[in-house]
Amino acid sequence: MQLSHFPSTIPFTALYFPSPYLSTPPHPLREVNTTTRPSTITDPPKPSITANIAGPVLTTDWCASLAFSDTSENMFAHPLVFRCTRSGLELGYPNQTVIEADYYMTPFNRDIRVTVDGLTPGSALMDWYGDWAVRASWDDGMMKATMAHGSPFVYFDVAAAVSAVVS
Repeated sequence: MQLSHFPSTIPFTALYFPSPYLSTPPHPLREVNTTTRPSTITDPPKPSITANIAGPVLTTDWCASLAFSDTSENMFAHPLVFRCTRSGLELGYPNQTVIEADYYMTPFNRDIRVTVDGLTPGSALMDWYGDWAVRASWDDGMMKATMAHGSPFVYFDVAAAVSAVVS
């Protein structure tokens, strides 16, 4: 069936530009040794996660740096900024913006550091994440912190035998 408002043939013009890349023959196939791994190939980074995360690891969100580092980068969850360190969680309120001729930035200024007595300095691991929140864990769950994007609150869960230290 032909529709009346579409022509049966559409005129077109084909342009041909000779290219030296098309006129040269391709490189011959090289023999490749598949028993050894080329030194240019590296393993992907091993995620810093707990056993609570079984599926794919978050990579493109405000808290993604927690999953691929021993500590996190600055995590701007607005209105707060978080940084997971080897000894606990640092948080601050971003109230300063630096404006220069070729860039602007909001630096991290720590207002509070939360840790627990007896915490062994080590990696902060991503323990859980959702659409808007993430939970970090230190020292096999001795301290956990749940942070949510858009929330001015942080929920801490500490082991029963330890006390939290806020400085």
